[in-house]
Amino acid sequence: MMTSFDKCPTCGAKIKDVSLFGRNIILNAEVVAIINKFHSEKSSHFCNKCGESLYEKYRNVLIKERYVVTRKILPLLSAIPILSLQSPLNWDYAVLGLVTAQSTTGTGVFSEITSSFTDLFGTQSNAYNKKLRDGEDMCQSILRKETLELGGNAILAADIDYAEVGGNKGMLMVCMTGTAVILQNPELLGEKTEKSLNVLGELGVRLTDLDQYKIPVGID
Repeated sequence: MMTSFDKCPTCGAKIKDVSLFGRNIILNAEVVAIINKFHSEKSSHFCNKCGESLYEKYRNVLIKERYVVTRKILPLLSAIPILSLQSPLNWDYAVLGLVTAQSTTGTGVFSEITSSFTDLFGTQSNAYNKKLRDGEDMCQSILRKETLELGGNAILAADIDYAEVGGNKGMLMVCMTGTAVILQNPELLGEKTEKSLNVLGELGVRLTDLDQYKIPVGID
């Protein structure tokens, strides 16, 4: 990155784009943001000499924190209720926005043969049912994740649709939509759920904060 600095504002090292002994340039804004996120001594600019090792250190801290927070969130996501009702009794909530999810999977020739065979005898196709359940589970997880990202803790007016797509209808698609809301009185859902939602809210805020910091391809 081209810069008008002759010296680094932080460490005073000479800025040189080309040199027999290696270049020293001002690091880009995304790198500086990650350093300042965790480093005690903030600065508007860092160069290779004073900032490169700090960036490597704090990039790893950022990646680790994202991983830890995500691992804590995953087992708690199911606490976010998904209801088809538009206005549950005694709920005090604020609407945040629409959330959507899609899941597509191949049905496969074997599944279609199995389906035709079992339908002939008036029974349901376990092959299709499992694919539908897997698609539903995936869509629900996506809706909950999107709701958490919006700062919500519940989903109302949920709707689910199914379709076979593709040239030969060889793909099974599950689509879900809902309205993300923030429930102001989560105690209605029970003490255990309320506690899980409170923890989820804190983790969601933390993850949103960490996601502000993008790890660049290069540092200059």
